[in-house]
Amino acid sequence: LRCGSQAYALELLKVQEVVLPVPLLPLRGTAAAMLGIMNLRGQVVPVMDLGLHLGAAAAEDDAQTRIVVLEEDGETIGLRVSAVEDVANLTDSQIEPPDTARICQISNDLFRGVARVSQRPMILLDATQLLS
Repeated sequence: LRCGSQAYALELLKVQEVVLPVPLLPLRGTAAAMLGIMNLRGQVVPVMDLGLHLGAAAAEDDAQTRIVVLEEDGETIGLRVSAVEDVANLTDSQIEPPDTARICQISNDLFRGVARVSQRPMILLDATQLLS
C-alpha cells in the first residue's frame, strides 16, 4: 500500500478487506489521525489516516484512495491510504530487520523491517501494533 510517495506493506493475513472510502462519523477528542468511524455491514469500525499516524501527510482523497480494514482477535480498524497497489510474497531473505536496515533511529513498534521487492524499499508495518 502507499501513503503519499512512500510504499508500505502489511501482513496479508491481518487484512480483512479493502474498501472504497465511505462517509465517516467524526469522533471528538481523538488524535488527529483518527478520522472517525464507519459502518461496515453493521460493524462499527474506527478509521485512521495511516499517513498522519506515521507522522507524514494525510492521504489524498482521489480515485485511488482506499480504506484497508485490519482484523485480529476480534479487534478491527480501518486505515485510510493513498492507494493499494500489489500483493507480494516475501521470503525472510527479502526482509531486513529495522536494526540492520539502519532505520533504528526512527524505528518503533510499528516497523517490522524493510522489504527489498523492487527498486523502491518498502517499510513493513506491524498490523498487530496498529490494532492496539
